[in-house]
Amino acid sequence: MHLADLCYLSAFAAQEQLSYTFMGRLSNTLVADTGYNGLGIKSDNLNYIKCNGQELTLGAGVSINELIQACILYELTGLESLAGIPASIGGAVYMNAGAYNSTIGERVTEALCFDMATAVVKEYDSSQLTFGYRQSSFLDTEMILQIKLKLEKGSRQAIINKVEYTKEKRKKAHPARPSLGCAFKRAAGEGSGRLIDLLGLKGTRVGDAMISYEHAGFIVNMGKGTAGDYLELAGLVQNRVLQSYGIELKREIKILGGLDL
Repeated sequence: MHLADLCYLSAFAAQEQLSYTFMGRLSNTLVADTGYNGLGIKSDNLNYIKCNGQELTLGAGVSINELIQACILYELTGLESLAGIPASIGGAVYMNAGAYNSTIGERVTEALCFDMATAVVKEYDSSQLTFGYRQSSFLDTEMILQIKLKLEKGSRQAIINKVEYTKEKRKKAHPARPSLGCAFKRAAGEGSGRLIDLLGLKGTRVGDAMISYEHAGFIVNMGKGTAGDYLELAGLVQNRVLQSYGIELKREIKILGGLDL
């Protein structure tokens, strides 16, 4: 992807009054049954990794799995808890992906972005960025192009052991059936899955969308689930949690198209 391409897309979107979205692995994205009438800008070819001491420079299209393999190769520790997350670097940083009390945002030292609204390339250092629970200070108009991460030197075998432990832990805790990951964010200091489980909603189903028996925070596809099935079930869960606990669950997934919760 060249800067000229992004400048063209920026002008085209403005001229045609088109919405746009940045696409990585789409692992937490639900597309409406009616489709998405806008531009989908993918970062797949921003796929490079450079190592300089304890710092990694990565294109936004690099997958988390590729990042973890690079950490093993260069003996850099600090990101093992991300192992097994099906995301690209761009999406992971934008959403501040994390697990087991560790997030990727803690490791970001620099970011390079393209702002579709102004057709300007922006550079940020860590002092200009903020990260929170499943959020960051990047604007919705900013496409992340490149990230720098600062890690620590470690033992290759120790890193491999931590990665395998994390993958096994995630495998045991997460459902095997297709899903978009955890459907809702934590709320009031509680995991959404625990709140949903306490209400006895595991196995609740709308069409082919079902609350997973393995982890109540996941909505799984039993075969031919539609976006409509997913959203109706998610809305049912949100209403039940609100009525029972007075807690408003916020979705963790991104929705493209005409449907909404």
